[in-house]
Amino acid sequence: MKRDPRDWALVVAQLVAGAALFLPGPARWPLPRSARVLGVAAVACGAALGVAGGVNLGAGLSPFPTPTRSAQLRTTGAFRITRHPIYTGLITAAIGTAVLRQRSAPAVACGALVATLNVKVRYEERRLKERFGAAYTDYASRVPRLMPRPRIRRDRIDATKH
Repeated sequence: MKRDPRDWALVVAQLVAGAALFLPGPARWPLPRSARVLGVAAVACGAALGVAGGVNLGAGLSPFPTPTRSAQLRTTGAFRITRHPIYTGLITAAIGTAVLRQRSAPAVACGALVATLNVKVRYEERRLKERFGAAYTDYASRVPRLMPRPRIRRDRIDATKH
Protein backbone atom coordinates (compact mmCIF):
# COMPACT_ATOMS: atom_id res chain seq x y z
CA MET A 1 0.00 0.00 0.00
CA LYS A 2 1.47 3.31 -1.08
CA ARG A 3 1.31 5.87 1.72
CA ASP A 4 0.09 9.41 1.27
CA PRO A 5 2.97 11.85 1.93
CA ARG A 6 0.75 13.55 4.55
CA ASP A 7 0.72 10.30 6.53
CA TRP A 8 4.52 10.29 6.60
CA ALA A 9 4.75 14.00 7.43
CA LEU A 10 2.41 13.65 10.40
CA VAL A 11 4.22 10.58 11.77
CA VAL A 12 7.64 12.26 11.44
CA ALA A 13 6.36 15.47 13.08
CA GLN A 14 4.92 13.41 15.95
CA LEU A 15 8.20 11.53 16.42
CA VAL A 16 10.28 14.71 16.41
CA ALA A 17 8.01 16.49 18.89
CA GLY A 18 7.85 13.41 21.12
CA ALA A 19 11.62 12.90 21.05
CA ALA A 20 12.19 16.56 21.92
CA LEU A 21 10.57 15.90 25.30
CA PHE A 22 13.68 13.92 26.19
CA LEU A 23 16.44 16.23 24.99
CA PRO A 24 19.12 16.36 27.70
CA GLY A 25 19.39 19.29 30.04
CA PRO A 26 19.42 20.14 33.72
CA ALA A 27 16.34 20.87 35.80
CA ARG A 28 15.77 24.62 36.09
CA TRP A 29 13.36 24.85 39.02
CA PRO A 30 12.38 22.84 42.06
CA LEU A 31 9.37 20.57 41.86
CA PRO A 32 7.07 20.18 44.86
CA ARG A 33 6.33 16.61 45.88
CA SER A 34 2.66 16.98 44.91
CA ALA A 35 3.62 18.07 41.37
CA ARG A 36 6.04 15.13 41.13
CA VAL A 37 3.28 12.72 42.18
CA LEU A 38 0.85 14.23 39.65
CA GLY A 39 3.51 14.09 36.92
CA VAL A 40 4.23 10.42 37.59
CA ALA A 41 0.49 9.67 37.71
CA ALA A 42 -0.03 11.44 34.37
CA VAL A 43 2.76 9.42 32.74
CA ALA A 44 1.41 6.15 34.16
CA CYS A 45 -2.23 6.84 33.29
CA GLY A 46 -1.34 8.12 29.84
CA ALA A 47 0.79 5.06 29.14
CA ALA A 48 -1.98 2.74 30.37
CA LEU A 49 -4.61 4.40 28.18
CA GLY A 50 -2.32 4.38 25.14
CA VAL A 51 -1.48 0.70 25.60
CA ALA A 52 -5.17 -0.15 26.09
CA GLY A 53 -5.99 1.65 22.84
CA GLY A 54 -3.23 -0.20 21.02
CA VAL A 55 -4.40 -3.56 22.34
CA ASN A 56 -7.98 -2.74 21.27
CA LEU A 57 -6.79 -1.95 17.73
CA GLY A 58 -4.96 -5.26 17.41
CA ALA A 59 -3.83 -5.84 13.82
CA GLY A 60 -5.24 -2.44 12.84
CA LEU A 61 -2.59 -0.65 14.91
CA SER A 62 -0.47 1.67 12.80
CA PRO A 63 1.41 4.93 13.39
CA PHE A 64 -0.20 6.32 10.24
CA PRO A 65 -3.47 8.25 10.34
CA THR A 66 -4.94 6.49 7.29
CA PRO A 67 -6.59 3.24 8.45
CA THR A 68 -4.94 0.02 7.33
CA ARG A 69 -6.78 -2.36 5.00
CA SER A 70 -7.42 -4.71 7.93
CA ALA A 71 -8.65 -1.93 10.22
CA GLN A 72 -12.07 -2.25 11.79
CA LEU A 73 -14.06 0.48 13.49
CA ARG A 74 -13.43 0.08 17.23
CA THR A 75 -16.02 1.44 19.63
CA THR A 76 -15.45 -0.69 22.74
CA GLY A 77 -12.77 -0.86 25.42
CA ALA A 78 -10.69 2.32 25.55
CA PHE A 79 -12.59 3.55 22.48
CA ARG A 80 -15.76 3.84 24.58
CA ILE A 81 -14.33 6.83 26.47
CA THR A 82 -12.42 8.65 23.71
CA ARG A 83 -12.21 8.22 19.94
CA HIS A 84 -8.41 8.44 20.11
CA PRO A 85 -7.20 6.78 23.32
CA ILE A 86 -3.63 6.40 22.04
CA TYR A 87 -3.33 10.12 21.31
CA THR A 88 -5.05 11.02 24.59
CA GLY A 89 -2.59 8.74 26.37
CA LEU A 90 0.37 10.29 24.56
CA ILE A 91 -0.75 13.80 25.44
CA THR A 92 -1.35 12.90 29.09
CA ALA A 93 2.03 11.19 29.38
CA ALA A 94 3.74 14.09 27.59
CA ILE A 95 2.27 16.60 30.03
CA GLY A 96 3.49 14.49 32.94
CA THR A 97 6.92 14.16 31.37
CA ALA A 98 7.17 17.91 30.74
CA VAL A 99 6.33 18.60 34.39
CA LEU A 100 8.88 16.06 35.64
CA ARG A 101 11.65 17.44 33.41
CA GLN A 102 11.52 20.78 35.32
CA ARG A 103 12.56 22.98 32.43
CA SER A 104 10.95 24.93 29.64
CA ALA A 105 12.20 22.96 26.59
CA PRO A 106 10.10 19.86 27.36
CA ALA A 107 7.06 22.08 27.92
CA VAL A 108 7.56 23.60 24.46
CA ALA A 109 8.01 20.10 23.00
CA CYS A 110 4.80 19.01 24.73
CA GLY A 111 2.98 21.94 23.13
CA ALA A 112 4.38 20.98 19.73
CA LEU A 113 3.28 17.38 20.25
CA VAL A 114 -0.24 18.45 21.24
CA ALA A 115 -0.46 20.71 18.16
CA THR A 116 0.83 17.93 15.89
CA LEU A 117 -1.58 15.37 17.32
CA ASN A 118 -4.46 17.81 16.91
CA VAL A 119 -3.69 18.09 13.18
CA LYS A 120 -3.18 14.32 12.94
CA VAL A 121 -6.49 13.58 14.69
CA ARG A 122 -8.46 15.83 12.34
CA TYR A 123 -6.80 14.30 9.28
CA GLU A 124 -7.35 10.78 10.64
CA GLU A 125 -11.01 11.48 11.31
CA ARG A 126 -11.52 12.52 7.69
CA ARG A 127 -9.99 9.20 6.64
CA LEU A 128 -12.13 7.26 9.14
CA LYS A 129 -15.30 8.93 7.81
CA GLU A 130 -14.27 8.01 4.26
CA ARG A 131 -13.64 4.41 5.30
CA PHE A 132 -16.51 3.74 7.74
CA GLY A 133 -19.12 6.31 6.67
CA ALA A 134 -22.27 6.66 8.77
CA ALA A 135 -21.03 4.19 11.39
CA TYR A 136 -18.11 6.48 12.20
CA THR A 137 -20.27 9.60 12.10
CA ASP A 138 -22.66 8.02 14.60
CA TYR A 139 -19.78 6.91 16.85
CA ALA A 140 -18.20 10.39 16.67
CA SER A 141 -21.48 11.96 17.75
CA ARG A 142 -21.51 9.87 20.95
CA VAL A 143 -17.85 9.71 22.00
CA PRO A 144 -15.56 12.70 22.60
CA ARG A 145 -12.55 13.20 20.35
CA LEU A 146 -9.78 13.33 22.98
CA MET A 147 -10.93 14.37 26.45
CA PRO A 148 -13.10 11.76 28.17
CA ARG A 149 -16.12 13.27 29.86
CA PRO A 150 -17.91 11.97 32.90
CA ARG A 151 -20.85 9.74 32.11
CA ILE A 152 -24.06 10.63 33.86
CA ARG A 153 -26.40 7.72 34.22
CA ARG A 154 -29.96 8.84 33.55
CA ASP A 155 -31.45 6.14 35.78
CA ARG A 156 -29.63 7.60 38.79
CA ILE A 157 -30.83 11.11 37.98
CA ASP A 158 -34.42 9.89 37.62
CA ALA A 159 -34.16 7.96 40.91
CA THR A 160 -33.19 11.11 42.80
CA LYS A 161 -36.36 12.88 41.63
CA HIS A 162 -38.65 10.41 43.38
